[in-house]
Amino acid sequence: MESVLLRCQSCGAVNKVLRDRLSSKPRCGKCKTPIDYPDKPVDITTGTFKKEVLSSPGVVVVEFWSPT
Repeated sequence: MESVLLRCQSCGAVNKVLRDRLSSKPRCGKCKTPIDYPDKPVDITTGTFKKEVLSSPGVVVVEFWSPT
């Protein structure tokens, strides 16, 4: 079975979650907080780039866009 790595927004722990369990509201193995799985693109700012992209436990696809 395929799994994804998700970082807990509460404690920062990396959790390995089976893909077929994503819809069952998985909880962090460390702090038991529900883990959100983004089902649409996430807007990243300069302030959140390091946390969301550089500290990601897995592969991240980034699309850069500018209004000018």
